[in-house]
Amino acid sequence: MTAFGFASNALHGGHPGRVCVDASLVLHVLLPDERDAATDALWTKWIGSGVQIIGPVLLYAEVTSVLRLRVATGRLTDDEGEAAFSAFNRQGIVKLDRDDPISGPGNLPSVTASAGRMTRRIWH
Repeated sequence: MTAFGFASNALHGGHPGRVCVDASLVLHVLLPDERDAATDALWTKWIGSGVQIIGPVLLYAEVTSVLRLRVATGRLTDDEGEAAFSAFNRQGIVKLDRDDPISGPGNLPSVTASAGRMTRRIWH
């Protein structure tokens, strides 16, 4: 298994599915020093396959916080931080709140994708 999990059927034909991503995966997509071929390939495959990418409400605060910290500590220039933030907003990640209809019983994706080595199941 790769470092990333994916929603059922997302990459195996059939219905494209949904994938719930965490900040570490999104930052791997956004930050030049975090990028790798496996992350890029997976993200590109999800986008090309029509997979709906969703994230928890805190994803937006977490990603923004890391980008701000990187700029404040000089790991990113102001322009690089702004470009990464703009790229994040262009990803079209759907904000998942527990009160949203998508998160009702039986509607949550079965797997959360992260940049870690473990794949963590949600309710299924």
